[in-house]
Amino acid sequence: MNLSDYGLVPHTCKTIPAGMRFGRLVVLTVGKPVGSYRYQAVCQCDCGSQPVAIRVDGLTSGRQVSCGCYHKEVTTKHGLSKHPLYNVWHHMVDRCTKLGDKSYPDYGGRGITVCERWLSVENFVADMQATYSSGLEIDRIDNDGNYEPSNCRWVGRSQQADNRRSGRRITFKGQTQSLLQWSKELNINYGTLWDRIVIWRWDVERAFTTPAISAEKRMAIARHARWGS
Repeated sequence: MNLSDYGLVPHTCKTIPAGMRFGRLVVLTVGKPVGSYRYQAVCQCDCGSQPVAIRVDGLTSGRQVSCGCYHKEVTTKHGLSKHPLYNVWHHMVDRCTKLGDKSYPDYGGRGITVCERWLSVENFVADMQATYSSGLEIDRIDNDGNYEPSNCRWVGRSQQADNRRSGRRITFKGQTQSLLQWSKELNINYGTLWDRIVIWRWDVERAFTTPAISAEKRMAIARHARWGS
């Protein structure tokens, strides 16, 4: 690639290496305009257009996530801006593509993407509206998987919370489920299981098979430790 075609001279930017993705853009190389201190990245957009030079701060701030095709799509008159799924779609795309979004670290920041088909709100609505009802939230079946038709469903808030990473899926005796589900099945307080596994770092066998101490007994132990009676 000839950087001079973009008015740039080669420079190395360790924080923005070649291959790094920002929304629909993949960094090909980085340079600087002559006499300028601002890095620019030459990027290839997923839409297949010619590579474009974009200021690096535009990428890292989340202001630039495509060659311009994404902005064109979201501002196109699709007649769905008041559809009940429009905001669901909009926030889904933002948290996976915009570095400035508060939820980006937990989504785009850890590699979660929106499939190409769902970058169009029309396709998202066509695929998901039949099973939607008011009060439901979009949920990924595989919490490490992407937003795509085969991995998404509508669930209530409590079920979605249980499927988040904080739900901590654990395998015990050949069965895998969240820590909250194990808490209900074993009749052991969720906080107790969390402390055993996360804080005290017990192995799963010990954490799940050690009987829980009742609140009354814990208070008695505490009184004994303090007063000796």
